[in-house]
Amino acid sequence: MKISHSAMIHFPIERVYDAFLTRMAQLPPWLPSIDKIEVTRVLSLTTHQAEADYKWHIDTQIIPVILRPFLRSNMNHIRSTTVWCAQKRVVNFEFYHDDYRELFDCKGTFSLVEQSHNSMRIDIDADLYPYPERLAGLPNWVAKKSIPLIEKLILDILRPSLMALPEALQAITAISEDTHIIGRSS
Repeated sequence: MKISHSAMIHFPIERVYDAFLTRMAQLPPWLPSIDKIEVTRVLSLTTHQAEADYKWHIDTQIIPVILRPFLRSNMNHIRSTTVWCAQKRVVNFEFYHDDYRELFDCKGTFSLVEQSHNSMRIDIDADLYPYPERLAGLPNWVAKKSIPLIEKLILDILRPSLMALPEALQAITAISEDTHIIGRSS
């Protein structure tokens, strides 16, 4: 399944990219299906490229009530690995679950495109493929029947937050802009 979204952000592209890279943990108030984002690893590969890993804590209210008793406590998050390319202003990402990495593939890109000196567009493109048949011990017929349910659950976790990401970036960039202006005047 394809997930695509584009939106304008009314700040210079450099400010947005910097806020996105350095303030990821501050995004959750604007992301409807995420309670918290933990930065678990950041590695500078070159002056223009970095890798970062994040743990996205899921708002458990989006998990169907019927499934909640069967989910272990470690099922309340997903992880992402990202590769940041400052020159191209592109972030390649992959979402997964540490214990069930084979359950689904979700890979994509966040592309930041300059529109003018004070505005830019973010293009979000992702491909999501559920693979419950890969889970060890799950009968094939159960796996095939569960594909729509798993796809819907993963979509309910990822899609609303990916769609809200531009608004979240607008907000944290505005906060950093206010801080920057205050810092300059003191």
